[in-house]
Amino acid sequence: MVFIGFIFGPLRMQVFQWGYQVGYDATRVHCRDWGLTWTLRWKPVHSMAYDEIQAIDSCYLDRASAKRQFYPFDFLALSSHNPDVPVIEIYPIYLKHPDDKLLLKEIYRHRPELFAADVIDYMNSDRPL
Repeated sequence: MVFIGFIFGPLRMQVFQWGYQVGYDATRVHCRDWGLTWTLRWKPVHSMAYDEIQAIDSCYLDRASAKRQFYPFDFLALSSHNPDVPVIEIYPIYLKHPDDKLLLKEIYRHRPELFAADVIDYMNSDRPL
């Protein structure tokens, strides 16, 4: 049983992280969340137009007070004013550096008023998250 736990735990984590993708084009941000549906297919891709973005929130997963000293955020949550559009979560740690910065710069180009100062500082820096 312990052997199965050691094998299944990391394998499950790896499989559920497969499938997470974030992309963008001239008009929209696209995202596919982690994991599979009950029919064992990747979750569907959803997208949000730049002018649909209502808020960009910087969020932490856990141990937020300790992380705030070193990281500006764990992920960014893009929410829409349209309730039918799911929240898009951007995890820079899962994107290749500097692709995360290019994505943020494209969103900033369309909606600069929504960015907090710490996100702008990260976006303009050379350091990976």
